[in-house]
Amino acid sequence: MSKTNWDWELISRRFKERRKIFGLSIDEVAEKTGVSRDTIMRVEKGKPCSDKNLHKLRGAYALFSAQLVEHESESEHYQSCRADQVRWMAATHRDHRGRPVKDIDYSFVDDAAERRRRASLGYQRFFSGFIRSELQGGTLAAGLMEIYQPSWTDQHYGEEFIYCLSGVAVITVEGDECILHPGDSMIFDALKHHSYAPLLGEELPAVILFVVGVRSDEAERLRESLPKRESWGV
Repeated sequence: MSKTNWDWELISRRFKERRKIFGLSIDEVAEKTGVSRDTIMRVEKGKPCSDKNLHKLRGAYALFSAQLVEHESESEHYQSCRADQVRWMAATHRDHRGRPVKDIDYSFVDDAAERRRRASLGYQRFFSGFIRSELQGGTLAAGLMEIYQPSWTDQHYGEEFIYCLSGVAVITVEGDECILHPGDSMIFDALKHHSYAPLLGEELPAVILFVVGVRSDEAERLRESLPKRESWGV
């Protein structure tokens, strides 16, 4: 998502919050990402950097770009996210014709009919809709997922809560399957290997709500355990 008018003051705040939560020094982030120490310090002061470096830093802090864009708040006492504010991100680098996309960032597909079309043609395994309602300095991130095909195995920070909204979802954690029908929920340590899939033979997609919260010992857990991944999406 190049050529974006980023809010660098917001990015500065989010990156500093995340670095503190993960217990990382600037030198550790530099070593982890290959981004220079000077660049990281400039970004933390609200100065812009290249899209390439921003992409690397977002990966280190496990942040999607939707979490770096401010939206209007209805109240100083809470954050809300209306349906028309949710951005739906494609799971893989493919365009509307199924061709691989070479850009480093993924695409948003906000039209529900188009998401179903791409999934029916096999272009996408799932789509994630980001609920932009994080508190400043908060520890929760939330989103929706439409699951059309089995996902790859993932690991990330935090404790993950899942609530099944519709369809039937199969969540596998370290080889153990949990089948969720509408109204069912589960919770697990997200550093454990996990994957998402719809139940074979059921109507597609399976739709889940996920909420990820930072654990009290997150810094210690993540220092050596958070796996390297190429991207956290757009």
